[in-house]
This record gives sequence, C-alpha cells and structure tokens, in this order.
Amino acid sequence: MFFFAKNEQFSKLLSLYEKKHFGTKLSDIEKRIVNASLAVGESMMSENIKNSIIYTCIALEILFSFDDGSLFQKSIGDRLVDTFVFIVAKDRQSRLDTSERIKKFTQ
Repeated sequence: MFFFAKNEQFSKLLSLYEKKHFGTKLSDIEKRIVNASLAVGESMMSENIKNSIIYTCIALEILFSFDDGSLFQKSIGDRLVDTFVFIVAKDRQSRLDTSERIKKFTQ
C-alpha cells in the first residue's frame, strides 16, 4: 500500500475521488476516470472471476463510451481502432486505408 500512497498518479486519482465525494463539479473525463477506477477496484476485489471480468468490461465501457445519448454505440474495439489510426496515420486517406486494413486483420 505504501507504493500507492506515495505514487503521484494515485494521489491525483485520490484527489479526484475526494472532489467527487464532497460534491465538487468534475469534468466529464474526470468523472469517467473516477468511475472506471472504482470499477477496476471492484474487479480486483472480486473473488469470482466472472464478476471480475464484468467489472473490467464496465471500466472500459465507462472510459470509451463517448456519446451516451446515441442510440447505437460503437464497440470498444472500433473505438480503439479509430484512436490508433488517428495517432498512426497522418492524413485522411492513410487513416481510411489503415482502418480498413486493421478491420480486415481483426475479422
């Protein structure tokens, strides 16, 4: 526990959690980070493997579900591909080509 208590990133997370606990308004991404972290904690604490997997999936959904009002949501895999392509490819056409190649590879 000492490692986590002195870890700068954990301190930032704990600060966000305290803000949420005391009713301070958080940005959307801050809320997502806190809620995903709580789900990961539940996953780690669960002795049931299925529940642990479910909590891990919930954490990923919290982080990667951007449009809660949309009727149809992209899968996490599609979102990861889109993010990867945006980082790797530099122009529109190369992004489209890279995305198509990754989707063919993963099928």
